[in-house]
Amino acid sequence: MNNKKIENVLNLSAEDRYNYFIRKSVDFEEVWGLKDKDGWALLGSDNKEKLFPIWSEKEFAELCAVDNWDNYVPAVILLSDFLNKLLPKLEKDNILFAVFLTPKNKGIVVAPKKVKMDIENECEQYE
Repeated sequence: MNNKKIENVLNLSAEDRYNYFIRKSVDFEEVWGLKDKDGWALLGSDNKEKLFPIWSEKEFAELCAVDNWDNYVPAVILLSDFLNKLLPKLEKDNILFAVFLTPKNKGIVVAPKKVKMDIENECEQYE
């Protein structure tokens, strides 16, 4: 991915980055998180909610592997595993998604049900 594309995507609003995430995750059939030897990166929201950060592409996850996450590396989650395994588990554990954080901006906080619905709606466009 070239630097201009990265810069353009990073400059999108949080909502536009969310829509980009949905489209690209379906296109590539994968989602990216950050992982270290102890597991997946999580963070807390201002409302004390647990958040699981996700991105549509490795390069964007990599940009956020700094500071508290400098020991983390991007890790791919196949879209089928994301929908059938991770989403139900996070929903059960009351963990929300922080979709498409950037080094300078918070992502958008979204419930697993909404992410699933939006991905399924996007998948229908391909049928």
